Amino acid sequence: MIKETHVLIKLNSRNIKRLLELGYKIPQTTKVKNSKYGYEWGTTVDIRICDLSQGSKIPVTRVCEDCGKEEIKPYREILLAPLCKSCRSKGSGNQFYGKHHSKETIDKIRNKNRKLKDGTVINFIDSIDASACSGYVADKLGISPTTIAKIVNRNDRRDLFYRYVSGIEQELRDLVQMNYPGEVLTNYRKLPNVKELDIYLPELGIAFEMNGLHWHSEAKVPKSYHFNKYKACLDNNVKLYTIWEDQWLNNNTLMRGFIQKLITPTKRLYARKCEICTDKTQIRAFIQKHHIQGICNLTDIYLGLTYNGNIVMAVTVGKHHRNTNKDLFILNRVCFSEYSIVGGLDKLLRRLPRPLISWSDNCYSPMGDLYKNAGFTLEAELKPDYFYTKGWGIRISKQSMQKANTGCPKHITEAEFAREQGLYRIWDCGKKRWKLT
Repeated sequence: MIKETHVLIKLNSRNIKRLLELGYKIPQTTKVKNSKYGYEWGTTVDIRICDLSQGSKIPVTRVCEDCGKEEIKPYREILLAPLCKSCRSKGSGNQFYGKHHSKETIDKIRNKNRKLKDGTVINFIDSIDASACSGYVADKLGISPTTIAKIVNRNDRRDLFYRYVSGIEQELRDLVQMNYPGEVLTNYRKLPNVKELDIYLPELGIAFEMNGLHWHSEAKVPKSYHFNKYKACLDNNVKLYTIWEDQWLNNNTLMRGFIQKLITPTKRLYARKCEICTDKTQIRAFIQKHHIQGICNLTDIYLGLTYNGNIVMAVTVGKHHRNTNKDLFILNRVCFSEYSIVGGLDKLLRRLPRPLISWSDNCYSPMGDLYKNAGFTLEAELKPDYFYTKGWGIRISKQSMQKANTGCPKHITEAEFAREQGLYRIWDCGKKRWKLT
């Protein structure tokens, strides 16, 4: 636990961008000589502890969560070790260290097995060895942590010690490994200008990222982080699919189906074998079941394709709530079942009004292939958009946090008011706007 709630830091060229993105008001001057940005380096700024970067060496006071002892340590060290050194080596701070358990307890742990989703049974001790900290491993082997680091780097086995794998990321790994017969690389770090990919399938040229909301908010990563990663992957001819924690948890069946379509051969149907459907009730139910965003209420036209009496594809069209052009229509939903309908979108588009615009989300459609193949023209690359999070799987729309809806005081911004409520923005990978004339 950290005692302070705020800390003073000195402004420099490395932290100015992050502070501005977090909404801090820093006075500018045109008289400084050492800054092309108009800020005077060395100016003291009062910021919240939670806004420090994870690697910050700023000294703060750690209050040991076990014994209550206070120590002044670098911020990044406290994040890794909330307990003091004494408490880390005993009791609750070191539950799996053998000498602190009775022989009976040790035997129980040693005999505990874990059954994986594919049916494989592994020993519990074996399953946690790879995530043991280097200090513990070094102590057991009788060598220094530095020696372990050298061995790991020399043999390119950083994956053994790199980091903890979250439960939802492990679920995604299991899904891919069980359904894809080709090479599956995890924690891949060899793609130029890309720090790491959670899952990479080199034969397909696609990758997956599982983003926990807490760790991917602007409190932890810069505004452009996800967009830059998406672009860097495209530069390496890799399509990056970004999966968000809340969507995986709340729409698990849909997300699993979406990923399986990407990595396994899908059932194909030809549009000429399908019939046109205009039943509003059936189409609404189909989209609600198969589209991650559900139905759009600003819809005027419902159109679908049926095969053997069942809907296999649907689209909806409406007007933009802010657009005054009565002749401009929005393709607001395109939805498939388990089938890939060859020529399906073309068949439906021939029955829809023009001009028609739509958007593709770079998180789930890195290239916008659906629109490109249907003859749409790329009209604009849109910058990253945001939503809010309270952390740990809770998403809050930006519309609900507008000043008019929250009672936000006039003298502060929407983002500043949100942070006071414990909310942080998460920036996505941007979107593409397409047009068909």
